[in-house]
Amino acid sequence: MTDEQRLLGYLKRVTADLRQARQDLAALSEPVAVVGMACRFPGGVHSPEQLWDLLVSGGDGMGSAPTGRGWDLESLHDPDPQRVGTTYARGGGFLDDPGSFDARFFGIAPREAMAADPQQRVLLETAWETLERAAVPADSLRGQRVGVFVGTNGQDYATVPKPPDIEGYSATGNSAGMMSGRISYAFGFEGPAMTVDTACSSSLVALHLAVQALRNGECSLALAGGATVMASPNLFIEFARQRGLSPDGRCKAFAAAADGAGFSDGVGMLLVERLSDAERHGHPVLAVIRGSAVNSDGASNGLTAPSGTAQEKVIRAALESAALGPSDVDAVEAHGTGTTLGDPIEAAALLATYGRGRTEPLWLGAVKSNIGHTQAAAGVAGVIKMVLALGKGVLPRTLHIDSPTPHVAWDEGGVRLLTENRTWPEPGRPRRAGISSFGVSGTNAHLILEQAQPPDRGAAAEDRTVPWVLSARTEPALREQARRLSSALDEGTSVVDVGYSLAVSRALLERRAAVVAEDAEGFRTALDALAGGGTDDRLLIRRDGDGPSAGRLGLLFSGQGGQRLGMGKELYEAFPVFAEAFDAACAFLEPEIRDIAWTDPERLYQIRFAQQALFAFQVALTRLLESWQLTPEWIVGQSVGEVAAAHIAGVLSLEDACTLVSHRARLMQRCRSDGAMVAIHAPEEEVHKHLSDRVALAAVNGPQSVVISGDKDAVAGVAERIEAQGWKSTSLRISHASHSPHMDEILDEFAEVVGKLSYRQPDTPMMPTSEGDISTPEYWVRQLRRPVRFSQAIESVGTRGIDTYLEIGPDAALAVVGEDCDPSAEFLPSQRAGCPEVEALTRALAALRMADVGWDWNAAFPGGRLVDLPTYAFERERHWPPPMAVVDLGDGVHPLLNRMVEIADDGCVLTGEVSLEAAPWLADHVFLGATVMPATALVEMATAAGRLQGCARLADFTLRAPLVLRHESSVTVQVRVGPEADGARPVSISSRSEDTEEWARIAEGRLAEAAPAVGDLVVWPPPGATEVDLADTYPALAEAGYAYGPAFRGLRCAWRSGEEVYAEVALPEEVEASGFAVHPALLDAALHMSIGTDDEPRMPLSFDGATLADPGGSPVRELRVRITPAGPDAVSVVVGDVGG
Repeated sequence: MTDEQRLLGYLKRVTADLRQARQDLAALSEPVAVVGMACRFPGGVHSPEQLWDLLVSGGDGMGSAPTGRGWDLESLHDPDPQRVGTTYARGGGFLDDPGSFDARFFGIAPREAMAADPQQRVLLETAWETLERAAVPADSLRGQRVGVFVGTNGQDYATVPKPPDIEGYSATGNSAGMMSGRISYAFGFEGPAMTVDTACSSSLVALHLAVQALRNGECSLALAGGATVMASPNLFIEFARQRGLSPDGRCKAFAAAADGAGFSDGVGMLLVERLSDAERHGHPVLAVIRGSAVNSDGASNGLTAPSGTAQEKVIRAALESAALGPSDVDAVEAHGTGTTLGDPIEAAALLATYGRGRTEPLWLGAVKSNIGHTQAAAGVAGVIKMVLALGKGVLPRTLHIDSPTPHVAWDEGGVRLLTENRTWPEPGRPRRAGISSFGVSGTNAHLILEQAQPPDRGAAAEDRTVPWVLSARTEPALREQARRLSSALDEGTSVVDVGYSLAVSRALLERRAAVVAEDAEGFRTALDALAGGGTDDRLLIRRDGDGPSAGRLGLLFSGQGGQRLGMGKELYEAFPVFAEAFDAACAFLEPEIRDIAWTDPERLYQIRFAQQALFAFQVALTRLLESWQLTPEWIVGQSVGEVAAAHIAGVLSLEDACTLVSHRARLMQRCRSDGAMVAIHAPEEEVHKHLSDRVALAAVNGPQSVVISGDKDAVAGVAERIEAQGWKSTSLRISHASHSPHMDEILDEFAEVVGKLSYRQPDTPMMPTSEGDISTPEYWVRQLRRPVRFSQAIESVGTRGIDTYLEIGPDAALAVVGEDCDPSAEFLPSQRAGCPEVEALTRALAALRMADVGWDWNAAFPGGRLVDLPTYAFERERHWPPPMAVVDLGDGVHPLLNRMVEIADDGCVLTGEVSLEAAPWLADHVFLGATVMPATALVEMATAAGRLQGCARLADFTLRAPLVLRHESSVTVQVRVGPEADGARPVSISSRSEDTEEWARIAEGRLAEAAPAVGDLVVWPPPGATEVDLADTYPALAEAGYAYGPAFRGLRCAWRSGEEVYAEVALPEEVEASGFAVHPALLDAALHMSIGTDDEPRMPLSFDGATLADPGGSPVRELRVRITPAGPDAVSVVVGDVGG
């Protein structure tokens, strides 16, 4: 290599490195597009559109404290700012019912939903809406590098008392990290997920980090935003002590009347993407982020005091990041909390940065005047406002400015307050705005937004027949989706645009429906029918029973018999791709074949022309489907339909396929015309009995669908005999007996024709319906004569995972028999006789979409444009803890229950942890080899709960399942007493072991007011009773399956008097009895004399009228017992203390 060559190689490498370096540097400063937004804010705002309406109308979203969050509103407000536990602010900004959430949509159980911070829940729903608004189907992003960046400033939901059954979910439910992590988990995103807490600036900092991650290539898309839901009034109480609240709850940003902040709930979410990616993907670009910066106050005047110097620095850094000067920015959305300290400092920083040397003033506004200080959502609220303003060309006014604050030298720079709505003219360049957000933590953020270039949308496509596909998680949600879409239609609706937008911007969920129509009125009528649970000819519904589909497609090419006059004419006129392919096929067929197919019914039903016309139709239709990227995994053809199938699969060229089918048709036409074919609805083996040299098996289309062919009289005779046996038959409209000995006379000549053709192995797998290799001439000769085994082909393809079939033919000939062959698959016709061709094909496309078969909607909707559609109709249910008081019962109140929650409906829930370690006496209750909680312990717990509610008598009590106890593990027990009704309260006992999240109901019944105790065991022992020898009692019980340990062997003596049994029982000294009305082991021993050792071992299943009166004083350690038969398998038991 010469020196010149080495130098040239070096210069090439340096040039490539420089080019790469430029690309890397450009990526680090590439503008980032905002492609989607969603939000919820005070004032009933549930969308960006509603926020804009609130802003331009000068709406005030602030209001009174909410009544549905369990706050003690009567004692919360006090005008004295020093009164502990109160606030002097009369209101704030609150979301409508933030406790309501569609938990089922996100696969979250009710108990987990209750435990989850409502901030997590509203973020999930808002994230979904953001993706829909960005025209990005959520299901298309699973497994993709999508980032999630969420701002927060607290999780005070953790302080709200909750029912004990949510334990186990509280850690994740109240984790700040889960605010982002739960979104990534629910959507399957694999990019960075992080939750940011910089207090009030959290969401703008989160957006800054999302932009950085996109530019660094850490993710391809990112959700960024923030949420605050005030689950408790703690923030109001805290800021009341600091006197930082506005008494009327409103932020009067930069006003002379400013008197403090007004705090609010809020959630906002953005979807951001590199601008080049957004443009390439066709996503809507709402605005462009040119630059951003974040810094900290550092060691300023105080921990929470804002720093004007730091604010100036972050603004200049953001401008530098955007490569812009101060005069390139027209407006700023301020932090603007309305405090007498913060506003003047912020205004001075803006005057020092943006206010110098301007020819046009910088317009200053604050969304907090409308919706309050939404805390962690404040920054993203400002971004959403300015994205809307950039697009609308209007700067909304700031409310509550009686006059500009006198604490700012407004005349020292070109900064003006927006005291009225102002038109935002285009200044010869894109409009631009800055957004500020400053955290009480000292973290400051500033971002520069730029107006997006308006897309070249073009004119709306003319209305034509198109499909609209809707889906939802449930049937009710699907109906609501239909109602919302119907309500959104107006006179200017383009049905093409709506269909296209539904197809490309919405995830395909479990419950699906489609409407096929050609104008808005037709769609509205069908949608209204769907919404009302009715029917309409334009409506297709995928029912629950249709089951899930893998979307694996097979094409079925039907044989002769479905031809109809005019087949393909409408498709030819509507779709140039179809017309081109149809003409290409006809060029190799008989010259008049197109005219025959469309205008000559007599010749169309002759084999010679019918088969050729069918071939041209099938090829053209398949080529049209291919232009829409609808590609099959397998192909099956029936009889002559197999020729078109072979061409589509790549076995035959178009010319060779046309040669084959045209000669096949002409030769068959030359055969005898006195034949017949009959379809018989019977199994093949039944038909085989009747075959002969004059009657042949022509086709097996299903388990009980067979076609015979041959001499007319012989075929008719077979049909009569089979019908006499109870089977049905149908004569086919044909002139020649295909697949029968009638074909023998043409086989040699046909073999000569097909022997000259060229064959290839199929590009797309094709399942033959006859014997042999489809890529050989011998197959096609054999295929003409031998039976068509369509059923076997479908069964074989089904084993390869194909679950959806589209029939390629002029009518629905194979769909019904196909379902008989594979009931688990779905068979769809592409055409139906009597239905307009474009409509039939469109219905097929809609059905394929509902069956998860993918195809190119862009190609199928030429001229379609993205339009806004109603977002998902979430089915929200309330998941907010009812007002309750949690009482710790302490260690001495009840040994098995130590915590009580009073619930709002006049009931209570008692819980406790039961283990053999904490209550070793339970280990002595062994039944059939298992340690089981004694039924008497459940009775004791139920009556203990009842005494707390004034109803200690178990009117009835039934055990539903035994509670098995294991060593080294515990069981959580929950006793729930419900509200009184008809003099009784329902009671239930449930349990949950350590290794499961599910509760099991083990007992239930009713509690009632206890009757006074009657002492009728005073005379003791009972006179005339005979003493019973107990020496063998417990060994006999053990042998019968009742292996009682020492704690339960309480029988001391017993007597019999007729059918009655009397006993004395005592609790062993080593067993502690305090805390129980009657210790369960002692009460269990009272029943031992009722156990029959000769019977099958069994436990008590129900207790009626059981009362355990709390004796007070010393624990009961001895009992007197009387047991009396009370019917089959029932006894009456009376117990009393040693006094009777």
